[in-house]
Formats: sequence, C-alpha cells, structure tokens
Amino acid sequence: MINPAQFGRLDPAKWREYPLHYTSDLWPEKLPSKPADYGSNNFHGRTHPEIIKVGILRYTKPGDIVYDPMAGSGTTIDVCAEMENECIASDINPTRPDIIQADARYALPSVQVDLAIVHPPYMSIIEYGEDDGLSTDNRAAWRYGMSQVLQGIWTALKPGRVAVVIVGVLYSTISKEVVCLDHDIMALAEGQFRLLGRVVRPYGETK
Repeated sequence: MINPAQFGRLDPAKWREYPLHYTSDLWPEKLPSKPADYGSNNFHGRTHPEIIKVGILRYTKPGDIVYDPMAGSGTTIDVCAEMENECIASDINPTRPDIIQADARYALPSVQVDLAIVHPPYMSIIEYGEDDGLSTDNRAAWRYGMSQVLQGIWTALKPGRVAVVIVGVLYSTISKEVVCLDHDIMALAEGQFRLLGRVVRPYGETK
C-alpha cells in the first residue's frame, strides 16, 4: 500500500520541531496565516489558508499540481503560488480570471493531479449561486452532488495521492438538528478513498 507521506515535504524524524498543527489532528483556534491575506476579500465563506498549506506540506513537493474544483475566492491559487506548486482551479461561478468556469460535478482537469482540495458549500448555509447544485436544504441532494464531486476527484488524482475535503458542522433550521457533513463525506468516500485522518478546528470567522 502506498504511503502518501512519501509525497510530502515534512521530515518525519523532525516532527517535534514543526508547529503543532503541522503534525496534529487537533488544531489551535489561532493560526499563523490570515484569510484576509489570500483570495478575494469580498468573498464570504473562504477557506482558511493554513488548512491548504498543511495539506500541501504533508502531501506534495514543489512543482506538484494541486486541483481545487470549487476554488471560490482563489485562496488555493494564492497559497500554491507561495509554496511553489502548480494549481488548477475551477468554479461554477468564477470570481477571478485565473479560475476556470466549470461544474465540479461533471468537469475534470486535463491532466492528473498530485493533490485535490475541495471546500464545498455547507448545504444552504451560504448561497453561492442559484445553479451550483449544492447550496440546498435537501441533504439527500447535497449528498448526491458531493458523490459526483468525489468521483471526479478520484478520477483526477494520480494513484496513491490525497484529497483534502473541508466541511463543517451546521445547525439545520429545517430539521432542527445538528448536521455533521463530515460523516456524510466519509460514507460517500468509502470504497474509493481510505481515511488518513480528520483535522478538527474550532469555528472562526473567515470573512
């Protein structure tokens, strides 16, 4: 079985020397990078850049290709430029010219990639666009859409490479219950992906 850590740039022998969140699954509330320094500042619901940085450090080397099929504000593009990785970024509603217009449920990059990072809508907690198919209160529809996204990521990745899926826990005003979207993702990924780990981070504003 392929060990994905072999593709990264962290030295396992020096794990004590790294910041805790580089090697741990439980992250502190405050992180070194600031969302305001990456991506488009007028985009609500941005990915925290530190999550992307750690994924890149753990599972890529400089020059490797990172694929983000839901690029949003472009944070992944900016982090990749800083960390000397190539980036293929797409979104159904592009916010900047270096993001390809494409639907993550159906489109694939033209080459296989070394790391995939996806930060999908947390159902209807934020309305990203009327045609994105995933900003919905219907959990079954969200699961089906995400199954299509994960299948595309599986096809795009080189053998043995890693996908980072960033999801949250939300409170549904429809069902009056806490919805753990990470459980949905793990169920959908079973049979294709194997779980390397879960990173838990306290909620913080990313606006």
